[in-house]
Amino acid sequence: MVERDKIKLGDDAPLTIGIIGFGPKGLYGLENLLAQIRNSNTKAPISIHLFNRTAFFGSGDIYRQDQPEYLIMNYANHNIKFNSTNGPQFLPSEIDDYVQWLSKREEKPENNIRNLFSSRASVGKYLSYCFKKLYHYLPNNVKLTTHVKTITKIHKSDSGYTLESEDEEDLLSSLKFHKVLITTGHYSYRTDKPPHQEKLTGYIHFVYPVEQLGQILPKSKVAIKGMGLTFIDTALSLTEGRGGIFSELPNGYLKYKASGKEPLKVYPFSRTGLPMIPRNGSQDVQIIPPEVIKSVLNPATLARPCSFMKTVLPKIKRLCYYAFYTAMFEEKNQELIFSEDFSEIKQQVAHFHLAYPNLPPFSWEYLEDPFHSKQYPTHDYISDYIKNLIQEAKLGVGKSPLMSAVSVWRQISPIFNSIYSFGGLDAPSQHKFDSYYFGLFNRLAYGPPLQNVQKILALQEAGIIDFTYAKNTSCTYDPHSQVHVLNHANKKETVTYMINARIPRATEGEDHRGLFYNLMENGIVRPYTNKTNGYYKPGYIDLNKEGNPYSKDGKINKDIAFYGTPTEGITFDNDTLSRERNNFATQWAKNIITEIRLKLDSRKHIKTDEIF
Repeated sequence: MVERDKIKLGDDAPLTIGIIGFGPKGLYGLENLLAQIRNSNTKAPISIHLFNRTAFFGSGDIYRQDQPEYLIMNYANHNIKFNSTNGPQFLPSEIDDYVQWLSKREEKPENNIRNLFSSRASVGKYLSYCFKKLYHYLPNNVKLTTHVKTITKIHKSDSGYTLESEDEEDLLSSLKFHKVLITTGHYSYRTDKPPHQEKLTGYIHFVYPVEQLGQILPKSKVAIKGMGLTFIDTALSLTEGRGGIFSELPNGYLKYKASGKEPLKVYPFSRTGLPMIPRNGSQDVQIIPPEVIKSVLNPATLARPCSFMKTVLPKIKRLCYYAFYTAMFEEKNQELIFSEDFSEIKQQVAHFHLAYPNLPPFSWEYLEDPFHSKQYPTHDYISDYIKNLIQEAKLGVGKSPLMSAVSVWRQISPIFNSIYSFGGLDAPSQHKFDSYYFGLFNRLAYGPPLQNVQKILALQEAGIIDFTYAKNTSCTYDPHSQVHVLNHANKKETVTYMINARIPRATEGEDHRGLFYNLMENGIVRPYTNKTNGYYKPGYIDLNKEGNPYSKDGKINKDIAFYGTPTEGITFDNDTLSRERNNFATQWAKNIITEIRLKLDSRKHIKTDEIF
């Protein structure tokens, strides 16, 4: 870890740059900037200030190194790479990719760990290693300072920008920043706990860091709102994190041995009651050839903006159908021949089902909501569904028709990003996608590692997790007895603790505070509005195609750029570890170097400390 406020020696720098939020995206932004500095042979002094909420520079909160080892990735090891494949690299031969680094660290062959899922803490250690490498090889004209601060405001003046943190004793007012890159994560979209919830005994507004779950007493009853990845982290923190042990049975399932410190019952619930579909580490197999996808879903053939439901969704359904039957045909040593005439594919499928009438047909309705006919699915029904998902995940893409169908979204996600981004959907479509289909496709394609779902099943069989209230449940608070009440059909259950296990996204009208709220209040940025065929104002920041914000008066601010989570809604799927997806950092760095050159060329006869 780089020492707090440590400064790399160098000359006084006229160009001062701030990177706000220094998790993986901030780290990538720094590497891009250093690569451009080296590639352009820029000698002008540059001072870079890094701001992060915690001392985990490079890893950020998601991958902080002090979190428990049982909190693991849903992203296989082979996907984690630091070096960019596009543009110049700062240290191409000095920084290993994650699998190489982990292989050396654990003294295991790379092939043995490629498809495994690491702990988030381990990935954080890798990101910290990458940061230390960058720091060690800083160019002589670059000065680097780290600040453990949460930036809440940016003020604009004629001489640059000043930053303000939530610290009472703020010493940043003397610093004037010329360029700012903002890469804060989901924390920036967290809302303040509503005033009425402040008074709710046993209400936990946000799960992370999971150590705060220590307030939950053993043998108590707990409700968890949300059944995604955060629910799994929460459940494991309350069980394995308290000394419980999972062991493998001869049949491959897991058994849980309690420590006695667990809650008596954990009741998860969500709008749909559906658990996420698990995946194994080899599920990057592409079941559909790229040329087939291009012939079905080609952004170049779509008029922008388009209707998601009328134009894009039917094509996605066809691809899922084709992937499902490709796997099913192969299971019977047959080949499904692709045709641009979809009726010809359906004809092949009809003949196939005549030969194999007992095989289940493809059903988009089942894929979308397998509980659609169950208003109140029982605990046993959901448990059986999870067991079936585990068996399908073990088969994997190519062998399981279900897993092959849901893998389509991972395969076409980059294509959909180009369709969705910068107003590619009309207003009704974007609203529908953001509010419904975003969550649906996340549940289908970006679920937890198989081993974590096996743990959830083991906790259910141990009698700790109870799915009785999973779907169509409301939760109220009884101020007299200070308990939370789950209301479900004709049943009620009182619990001592209520945990919000949902990850926040931008939402118009909520009581947001912090940096983004203040940027909008100050007019430095404006909210994005989609006015095509309707009106949709989701609360996102309005950006151009280089990640620069539009100010309140409609002007593009080239001094500030956003990257990663802050660009959600304008772009799609900002994976925290992806270097290539929606990469605004490279252009941001290029623009800085271009501006330095232009100013030097126009001021050849003045001192370099007057460049900016």
